[in-house]
Amino acid sequence: MKSVPLKNLLSVILAIAAITFLFAIKINPGLLSKKTPGSYEFVRKGEALLDRGKYKEAVGYFEKAYESSPENEVIKSDLVYSYSKYGMILAESKYYADAIEYLAKAYNLLPDSNTKQNLAIIYAKKALAEACNGDSVKAIEDFTEARSAASGSNNASKNLGISIFNDAVDEYRAGKEEVAILCLKEAMLAYEDSRILELLGDIYYKRASLGNASFCWEKARILDPSSETLPAKLEKLGKEMELANTEDVKQLPHFELRYDRNLPIDPELTGEVLEKAYLDVGKDLAYFPAAKTVIFFYSENNFRYIFKLPNMVTAFYDGNIRMPFPEKVGSRNKFIHYIYHEYTHAVVSAKTNNNCPVWFSEGIAVWEEFKKQDPTMKYILTDIFDNPGFSIQAIEDAFARQGDANKDMRPYYLMAYTIVKFIVDTWGVEGLRGVLTRIGKGQHIVNAIDDEILLSEKDFNKRWGDYLRSKYFSYRRAH
Repeated sequence: MKSVPLKNLLSVILAIAAITFLFAIKINPGLLSKKTPGSYEFVRKGEALLDRGKYKEAVGYFEKAYESSPENEVIKSDLVYSYSKYGMILAESKYYADAIEYLAKAYNLLPDSNTKQNLAIIYAKKALAEACNGDSVKAIEDFTEARSAASGSNNASKNLGISIFNDAVDEYRAGKEEVAILCLKEAMLAYEDSRILELLGDIYYKRASLGNASFCWEKARILDPSSETLPAKLEKLGKEMELANTEDVKQLPHFELRYDRNLPIDPELTGEVLEKAYLDVGKDLAYFPAAKTVIFFYSENNFRYIFKLPNMVTAFYDGNIRMPFPEKVGSRNKFIHYIYHEYTHAVVSAKTNNNCPVWFSEGIAVWEEFKKQDPTMKYILTDIFDNPGFSIQAIEDAFARQGDANKDMRPYYLMAYTIVKFIVDTWGVEGLRGVLTRIGKGQHIVNAIDDEILLSEKDFNKRWGDYLRSKYFSYRRAH
């Protein structure tokens, strides 16, 4: 289910109302003839004020017209439309109480599915604002009012559920998990849909609440037996729940460490590595997550058994960091690299409200991982010059197709790394932070780069290419 912007939804609602009004005139033109001269003048002034955006004044004239001709259905429709229009305008400015007052007038005058839906959705928007301000009690009261307003209309209830679900998606992406959970529960009460429960299960899974995740995903599968994603999630979850019986948990200042107690893990030493990564990466990106980051360690066998990933995948971030714990002493340095890499993903995700492109996040993670070992990266980077070309678009296209098992992604990971290196070497780490901040506000990365460092995509690609040739080409010739 895709998020539907409120403005678009309101436009559709208002368009339907307008079409209904015009249709009424077409099939019964005699209705207009019933207007008295006084009521007609009120309507004319009301329409002119609406066109000028003087909504409150327009409502006053339509009310006078209706008082003059209460039996006239066209005038009644005019008044309902003006109430609805003004109510939605007030809601866009977040004057929810006033908006509800006018939308309730529209509903009381003409209690159909459109006025029900309008009133219900704005009650839900008011509830969301209250939840975001920490007043969950008042939020629940207004969500209840929203469901009551929509009751009796399947269409209104469905659209209410969709609207609340869309809000839940936005809040989850913004890192407000508690608000998202509340919205998803309320969306489910308004309209049962497997996608609502699946997202709720995803959030519980991210929070390591495996029992709640299992409940939501199982119920979602009942609602949608044909789902292509739920069986795999439930299979993976079942394996993790088996291992949970042998799991230990250690609370660190900024991490929650979960690991199989049979692993040869030193929680104190591991905690030191994690806390150092927290400081180093946080300082570079000017962001320290408020909530603890959960990190799971598995044996190599269990990691492969649960997640069924190719051997080249040594760790991943899905809202939590998940990785096999290196059981051989010789691989501890790799372990530190993995920690920095995956923790960087966590920070980038939080800083950008989950809006950062995967390839750019990977580039930043590789930069953090190898920041102090550029000579090693110089040797690896020689592979880039065997690639026929490099550009932001080439990287985006490659990552969009990375599910292709025959595609070697290494050159594109390295390209992403060098873009980050180019930004930092040229504009400093402040330039990188600025690009991330703009991405977090919803900008596409090309626009973020353009606005932050004042280079178009074409100019950026050229200067990046010149940077690579200047920095690495002589090294390649020597090797």
